[in-house]
Amino acid sequence: MTVTGENVMTVDIPHQQYSGVIREHAFGSGERRIIVGGETAFPFHFFEGAMPHQPRIALQVIDYEPEDWPEAVKEPYRDVLHDPAAWARKAQDQYRADLIQLWLKSADPNGLNRDPAEAARTARAVADAITVPLIVWGTLNAERD
Repeated sequence: MTVTGENVMTVDIPHQQYSGVIREHAFGSGERRIIVGGETAFPFHFFEGAMPHQPRIALQVIDYEPEDWPEAVKEPYRDVLHDPAAWARKAQDQYRADLIQLWLKSADPNGLNRDPAEAARTARAVADAITVPLIVWGTLNAERD
């Protein structure tokens, strides 16, 4: 749409001062290496500072099939919820995740209390199933982690 004549109005966009810098972090290696961070402005405020790396999408996979999720939330992954490696591969291949975050929630002693060796086998299976960088997240129990 083109605006001409006396209906033209100038808009001044207010600028927020942000003195911080988001620390950069690299995930993966080689041609699969992804760098995040480095921003010097609020998210997507390109006019106020730098955003040196494009936004990336990380999708979370849990190391066991969640039973308490609503049906609508389970639906996109219904066929793979029982297999974390297949779940991660689907997140990568079908939903185009740039990174996968594996939550080893089942090893939490306040939850399912699965053997940490089993969690390690799951992490290895997920790592072997995908080509994007993998972020392994523990149980959130400091002693177990």
